[in-house]
Amino acid sequence: MPHLEKLYLESTAFRNDSFSRIANSIGSRSTLVKLKLSTDTTTGKTLPDLNGAGSCTSLKYICMGSTTMKTKAARGLSNMLRNNHGLEKLELFDVQFFCDGLGIIV
Repeated sequence: MPHLEKLYLESTAFRNDSFSRIANSIGSRSTLVKLKLSTDTTTGKTLPDLNGAGSCTSLKYICMGSTTMKTKAARGLSNMLRNNHGLEKLELFDVQFFCDGLGIIV
């Protein structure tokens, strides 16, 4: 996947251990410009830790929705926002934040 530009994972029940591998792979892809993640709301799953993706710096579009975001995932998203200076669009829809998650992102 050296030239992956878009990654859409929708209505997926993520497992943290498997997603951490995906996140690390995302972080090593300088060509990735679109990232869209949403979980299956019927399972009540939370968005997994995004920390490994924090080093991806070419994103122009990030979309996350239908999920519960815990503090660890919020930190990962915060790092992604800080590192992607060319970010043009951020969409967060139907997201519930635990504790101080929203404050961490802001």
